Amino acid sequence: MSALTYYIDNNMDEYDFMSMDVHKHVRSSHSGKGRSKKEATANTNRFDQSGHCRKTVQKLMNNIHKRK
Repeated sequence: MSALTYYIDNNMDEYDFMSMDVHKHVRSSHSGKGRSKKEATANTNRFDQSGHCRKTVQKLMNNIHKRK
């Protein structure tokens, strides 16, 4: 009997096996949210010609709120 088989037989219960079954069908290739690679590349950050406009706007809004 191997060490892995011994561990599984003595330390895992039915809920562990259910959890393993659920995660067996989840595909993640570092894209997150269970998306495929194709979906991840389609929904990634795109180049913004005007620069970091969202970051700049957020910084300005934070400064306004700090002044109040």
